[in-house]
Amino acid sequence: MTVSVRTIYEKKKRVRLKLKLTMLAAGLLAVLGAFSYLNWEKNLFEFKEVVLSGAGSLSREELLGGLPGQGTGPVSFFSPVRVSHPAIAGAAIHRDYFNRILRIDITERERYGVWCADACFWFDREGMLFSPAPRAEGALVRRVRDTTGRSLALGGQALPGDQLRSLVIAFDMLERARLTVEEVVLEDLSRAEATAQLLLGPRVLFSLRNDPAFAYEPLLNLAGELEKLAYIDLRTDQRIFLKYR
Repeated sequence: MTVSVRTIYEKKKRVRLKLKLTMLAAGLLAVLGAFSYLNWEKNLFEFKEVVLSGAGSLSREELLGGLPGQGTGPVSFFSPVRVSHPAIAGAAIHRDYFNRILRIDITERERYGVWCADACFWFDREGMLFSPAPRAEGALVRRVRDTTGRSLALGGQALPGDQLRSLVIAFDMLERARLTVEEVVLEDLSRAEATAQLLLGPRVLFSLRNDPAFAYEPLLNLAGELEKLAYIDLRTDQRIFLKYR
């Protein structure tokens, strides 16, 4: 039986290929075995510590509820890290693989005022209801009394963006004019109007559809007339109407 040189070459080629594939498979198994050993026995691919900064009044459990063991134990290098809470404006995640430390820098939302409907919440300048609040009284804290009948919830939005912006501008403008606001009352959102009750002065009616900042200088000029006024009406854009007692 005659065997050609080409046939011998093809057989040797197949043998070499099988040998290479066997060695490759053995190498992969060795790498996977070493990886598993280091990961499960030595915990080499886990953060041994989770360090929080800027958390303020929020508890570790509230912030790290989405991590294994709520961040009290090791966290895998490959685990997704999510820090979610209505009171958090942002979170910067820093993975220190060399020292196996996971650092989370929290930026909390800033309290702008208290919004009270069926329950009270702290809200920020964007209108996020981010934390339960007491029923504040007096003028030390900006306060909105919502009598629209809506049911508000933690993590919700107090008002749509444009309306909330007008409300915040009204608060800021009245404060710059040195007028102390006792509370702002919302009664009927379909009319998009609100009433600011001054602590020592009349009511100020304004629209949530317009920018009330136009009234800043006229209100400064009314400083000596406030006790004589029943209300100041800013609901028409660029116009001020006064009602005397």
